[in-house]
Amino acid sequence: MPFLAAGDPDIATTGRLIQILAESGADLIEVGFPYSDPIADGPVIQSSYTRALNNNLKLKDIFRGVSEVREKVSCPLVAMVSYSIIFRTGTDSFVRQAHDAGFCGLIVPDLRPPNSRRWLPLRGSTSFSLSLQQHPLIAQPEFYKMLPDLFTALP
Repeated sequence: MPFLAAGDPDIATTGRLIQILAESGADLIEVGFPYSDPIADGPVIQSSYTRALNNNLKLKDIFRGVSEVREKVSCPLVAMVSYSIIFRTGTDSFVRQAHDAGFCGLIVPDLRPPNSRRWLPLRGSTSFSLSLQQHPLIAQPEFYKMLPDLFTALP
């Protein structure tokens, strides 16, 4: 599963790289949405995000760029995105835009499972996937206690 930072060095190159990776046999491509404080990411991704943001990359640019190449690739595209971006955009709006652009799912590493309960059901109408990760601040018993609720929320 290769990873690309959207917009580094520009959105056109991101589109070309998505095509190259798909043609090279990628089973799934993860597209990172740059944001200003990727403290959990390593220096390579941090630098890539900084370059993209310094080039004035906007959310609409990522969605447009992905939509332009989506029909040219057969493998799934998944967005790696901070919950802060989703929250600022509005969950319904973000999921709709991501789905319309051609993403088939989201990886939201900073979305704590208690917050995900609120918006997991709305993805059912868009055949969208969400990857949950156990947040380090949630004790394992609390996480496992939430799992039945999260899975019953899925369509």
